[in-house]
Amino acid sequence: MRRKALLVAMFLVGLTTAPAFAKDLCVVNAFGQFFKFDRVQLLKGKTTVLVGRVHPLGDATNLPFNGAVTLDSDNITTRIGIVVYPTDPAFVSAAFLMVGDKNFNADGSFDSSPFSGTDGADIWTKVSCATPFPPASLVTPPQGPTPLIP
Repeated sequence: MRRKALLVAMFLVGLTTAPAFAKDLCVVNAFGQFFKFDRVQLLKGKTTVLVGRVHPLGDATNLPFNGAVTLDSDNITTRIGIVVYPTDPAFVSAAFLMVGDKNFNADGSFDSSPFSGTDGADIWTKVSCATPFPPASLVTPPQGPTPLIP
C-alpha cells in the first residue's frame, strides 16, 4: 500500500514539474501580427519543434505555423525559423528566420511565397499571452517594404 502511494505521489510531482520546462510564448512583430508559440521547450544545444498560430494584423483569422528553434550553447541565443501555412486563399505562405533571446525578442527577416529570398526585415517583441491581440502601442510601424501577409 505504501509503495502504491509513493508511486502516485511521484507521478503527481512529475506532472507538476513538467510544464515548467515547456511554456507558451507570444510575440508581436513590427507589422502588428501576433504569434503564439505553443509549449516551447528550449534545450541548450538542441533543436526543438515549434507549432503555433499567427493572427495577422489583429484579425480573427488563425493561421497555423510550424518551425524549429535552436538554443545556442551560450544558453542565451535562439535561432528561430517558422513557415506560416494559410488555410484561406486570401493569404500567402510566409517564412520567418529570426535570431533572439529565450523570450523570442528577436530580429531577422521574412519571405512571402513564392519563396525567392528575403522580402524584408522584421522585429519580434515578447508580449503576454493573456490577451489575444497586442495593444496598438506595442506595434511599431513597418520599416521597408510592406509584407505580403495581410
